[in-house]
Amino acid sequence: MLRYKVKLKFFSPLYVGTRNQELNAPDIIIHSDTIFSAIVNMYSLIYGLKETQEFINAIKENDVFNCSSAFPFVGDKFFLPKPIGFKFGFTEPKKEKKIKFVDIDIVTKKRQASLKEVEDDEKIDKEKLVLFERPRVSLDRISLASNIYYAGGVKMHEEVGYWFFMDLSPEFEERVKTTIKVLGDEGIGGERTYGYGQFVPEFIEDNQQYSGNSFVLLSVFKPAESEIESLETKRYKIIKRGGYVYSPYSEILTNLRHPIYNVFAEGSVFEKPVKGELTLSFSSSVHPVYRNYRAYLLPCDV
Repeated sequence: MLRYKVKLKFFSPLYVGTRNQELNAPDIIIHSDTIFSAIVNMYSLIYGLKETQEFINAIKENDVFNCSSAFPFVGDKFFLPKPIGFKFGFTEPKKEKKIKFVDIDIVTKKRQASLKEVEDDEKIDKEKLVLFERPRVSLDRISLASNIYYAGGVKMHEEVGYWFFMDLSPEFEERVKTTIKVLGDEGIGGERTYGYGQFVPEFIEDNQQYSGNSFVLLSVFKPAESEIESLETKRYKIIKRGGYVYSPYSEILTNLRHPIYNVFAEGSVFEKPVKGELTLSFSSSVHPVYRNYRAYLLPCDV
């Protein structure tokens, strides 16, 4: 398997919805299920339904593709959500608790960092990855009465973007890379009709060997029934995931709501490797609809 760090340099705002679907409260993580669905949808448009089903079957049977959620990067610094329970050893625990993202080198290479350095990283992140709101007006179709509402998004400085891990079999390398490049033109996330979510990808091979006594979750994860009893968690956080179906091949499937599941969130820590599953949301005569809740794990000492 090849492993890449995929950098997404956005040249338009990004909107990723949250569970409560409020347009003015975007998420600041692009979750792995969203990335997977976007790639599979685009893959089907380029290569067709038959080839896409073969790709899905290869993932289920031979694990030929997996990805993490996407987190911010600034220049050459790749950030991760702080592993739950991760201790820097600072003397000011209240400030330490507030830190959400941390440089990957600090976690995986046990690099020493000062509180000021970590806080400065967070400050850079907030200054160059800015949440914003824009007013919009909707008109009632009958009375033409106007209604103002606000839609939000994330704007990024040119040094800032998002990145994610991608494991890939050489058999599908060129096809998946092409798919992500085309996806950059179409956009990812919501509000794409307004031009949101467009990016240029960069694929950086990552040959580093990661090791440690724990496994940090970098994706959303729902255990398969067969692994529930043997699940060993250290520390974890649960979030709800659902969302809407989009199918370029079926109006009936489009806008259906995925079943809502409680899943483990990024930053959770496990004693042993976990796997998760591709969950079948809907089965139709046109094509099945899957949601990706497989785990992407990073070994490290936590």
